[in-house]
Amino acid sequence: MTTSDLPQPAGSPVGGPVPSTTPPTTPTGAGEPLSPQEALRQKRQVDACERAAHALGAPIAPERGVRCPRCGERLCAKGDPVPATCGRCGVEVKSARAGELLVPSAAWTRELLRGAAYLPRGFFRLLRSPSLWKWAVVPLILNIIALGAAFTLAYFINRWLGINTGPGALGSWKDAGGLWWALSYVVQALGWVASWLVWFALPLISTWLIVAFPFGIIYKLVFMPFMELLTESTERVVLGFDENADFDFKRMYVNLILAVIGAIALTLLQGALYLLLLPINVLPFLGSLLWVILPPAIFAGMDYTDINLVRRRYSLREKVRLWRTHEWRFLGYGISFFFLITMPVINIVAIPCAAVGGALLYLELDRK
Repeated sequence: MTTSDLPQPAGSPVGGPVPSTTPPTTPTGAGEPLSPQEALRQKRQVDACERAAHALGAPIAPERGVRCPRCGERLCAKGDPVPATCGRCGVEVKSARAGELLVPSAAWTRELLRGAAYLPRGFFRLLRSPSLWKWAVVPLILNIIALGAAFTLAYFINRWLGINTGPGALGSWKDAGGLWWALSYVVQALGWVASWLVWFALPLISTWLIVAFPFGIIYKLVFMPFMELLTESTERVVLGFDENADFDFKRMYVNLILAVIGAIALTLLQGALYLLLLPINVLPFLGSLLWVILPPAIFAGMDYTDINLVRRRYSLREKVRLWRTHEWRFLGYGISFFFLITMPVINIVAIPCAAVGGALLYLELDRK
């Protein structure tokens, strides 16, 4: 990429010369070499400037204009001069600060692992950011209630199994002798195994249904308002905005309506993918496992980052390009969310961690 490919600063027509993005260096003294720490700091600044320049020069949808490398806000339409500073986050768009958060794309294995790391990173960011706690409380309470309901149902099923398959439940079978006597012990053994498995299987099945088609749409609709608040609050923390500033609730309501429409569309696509992958069930065990895991894992990466794109008014075409450009990172994020949501007890933190982690993922994309 040459400098002529990059968007121009304010007042310069697109296609004109671009000033150097390398930050000036200040010598520590005449003839004195830089210390290793200072050399490393300057190298990081140069790298950050190059990442910002790359983000400005290679937007996801050039026909829609250029976005701020730091916050993702649209800077200008196609053909308009690029402003020197972002109107939302206030940084100079070609500065080291504009590119300091960006993480360049790498090999697919690294991208997959990097995407999977956003869930635990979201958890730790949530822990050390008290300003986010108030928005995470309600999702935590709702998940605890759902988990409590699953374990309550498991208790009653366990009790029913104990009454109907316990040692004193099949006395008539044992008295009949012969085959019935043998079957009574088989049923008793199966009931004992089921009474233990129900404590694990029922919460697992119930949480899988939460992310699977078609029940996942209900789960998303319930938690979407809290995800909007959490993702925007996370951006304020990471970008250094005023964390106590009032939210623009009018804009937030519009975002939620658009997010709901997007969630419904993605849920329908997920259902179509289930039908498309139905033939792989002919493969014993592995086929069924992939059929259960792949669709929700693929779409979780899109579902739980979509609110960040809606807030920035991404068109459907822009979203698709973004997901395809960073497909392995989004897939890793979706897989980690799927496995977290299907782990009983631990899954009560899934939604807050997904919201915070999804915001971090978006802010670190080197092409927005």
